[in-house]
This record gives sequence, structure tokens and C-alpha cells, in this order.
Amino acid sequence: MTPEQAVDAILIESLPQIDPRRSGVFIEIGCGTIAFSFEVVAKLGYRTFAVEPLITPPLQAACQRSATTLVPAAISDSEGQCTFYIGQFQGSELLELSSIHAGWWGAAKQSIQVPSHTLQGLFNLIHPQKISAMKLDVEGAEPTIIQQFSSLDPALLPQLLIFEYGGGATYAQKTHGWSQPHLAGTLACLKLLKSLGYKKTTRYDSKAHEKTTNLADLDLVTPEDFFAPDCEYGNLVCFRGR
Repeated sequence: MTPEQAVDAILIESLPQIDPRRSGVFIEIGCGTIAFSFEVVAKLGYRTFAVEPLITPPLQAACQRSATTLVPAAISDSEGQCTFYIGQFQGSELLELSSIHAGWWGAAKQSIQVPSHTLQGLFNLIHPQKISAMKLDVEGAEPTIIQQFSSLDPALLPQLLIFEYGGGATYAQKTHGWSQPHLAGTLACLKLLKSLGYKKTTRYDSKAHEKTTNLADLDLVTPEDFFAPDCEYGNLVCFRGR
């Protein structure tokens, strides 16, 4: 099972328990071009939003199939426009690695200008009353988005938050997505989430021998006991209040 498939399985199992009345929404920020969690969540009966600056035919088709509202923008720390660096891997374009951060390991020098919203700006646009779950796959920009949680109305904090970590190397190698700034950003996200009432977290990794961890108390999480040396990339899943 890939990290993406694991995320979908977690959403299928957890969302009906978190929000059985389907009163909240699901927001996927950073959708890529292939697999879309919003399609899975839409089938569960939730209202869904897809936020992505690079609009491809597969993404448009998936939004139409699932009646998902598509917001063609990046989420950054400013309103208006931002620079978006096109992803590249082994000399070839790979849109899934595109990022708002020039220093991201998968970002090439080629860049474009795209529409940009802050998280609050996005909420002003789509007017959610409650967010049952949010998924972030934004190639190193996760801390830029999650740090904005501290200024949100607590009623709009996602009950379930999924965000990506690592990439391009292993935890033991400490390069690419595991370099000091990126690992520090991931740990800062967990620290902030703990202060905002997120209680438990787990992970699913692409390569680690132990792909999953048990639900861990955020008070006890450190890199030494949470990320295995062979962790490559995956998703952290954080639950608020329960």
C-alpha cells in the first residue's frame, strides 16, 4: 500500500466517525496530476474542495466527476500572486514536485506566477462552516500553511489533518526533504498542532520497514522515536480533540 492509498483508507475509516452528519467539508491542497483524495471523500457524501495552481485535464475531469469545487491557486503567506517553481526529477519535468519554495529539493529554476491565497483568504473565498479534514501535499510548503493555523478561528481548525514529510532521501541521510530546515519545519508543525489541541498522530511511510506507527501522543513525539532511519517520504495524520 502506498502512502496515498493509506491516506484514502484512513479517510474512509475515520471521517464517518469524526463527522457522521457530513456537516463539514474536506479540503485537499496540492492535488498533483494522478490520484485525488477528494474523489474518495466525495463518495462518502462530504462537500469537497481541490486547491491547485497547475490545472491539468485529469484534475479537471476528477473535479467534474465528483462535483468538487476547484480553486486554481497556491496557498502561501500572501494574497495575490506568488512564484511557483516547476518540479523536476532526473532532468525531466515532474509536476508533482512543484513548490512555492525555491529551495525545495524537487524544484527547478523554471518558475511561473500563479494566483495565491493565504489560508484565511481561501476560507473567505469558499466560506466553510466546519472542516472535517484537510490534506496538504505541497512539497515543502506544509510549514508555511500550518503556521497560519494559529491565527484561524478555532472552529475552522481541521478535525483531521494529513500532511506530507520527507522526500528524495531517507531520514538517515539527512538530505533533500530530510535536510535540517525541512525536518525542523515538520517538527515545528507538530509542536504547533499540539498547542492547538491536536492530541494524536500516526504516519505511513513509502519505504520504511515499519511503514506505520501506532497512534502516538503528540507530547511524546521526537524524530528519534517517530521516524525510522529508512523513512523516505509519507504522510503524518493528526487528530484534534479525540
